[in-house]
Amino acid sequence: MHKQAPGIKVLWVFTLIVGLLLAGFAVVNIIVEEGHVNTQHWLLIGLGSVKIIGAIIGLWMFHRSD
Repeated sequence: MHKQAPGIKVLWVFTLIVGLLLAGFAVVNIIVEEGHVNTQHWLLIGLGSVKIIGAIIGLWMFHRSD
């Protein structure tokens, strides 16, 4: 997989960073609003976690393919 698609690792790392930013933004927003959690926070946390899990699985499969 390394020889056919060398840029795929960059894509997985980018996805991981975006997921961390989404979830982190939601957590910071909850702290700023003194613990008040609304639907937008749950949406950002859920989307961020799905992206993080997907990126981890993608990176794991990428390293496993050697």
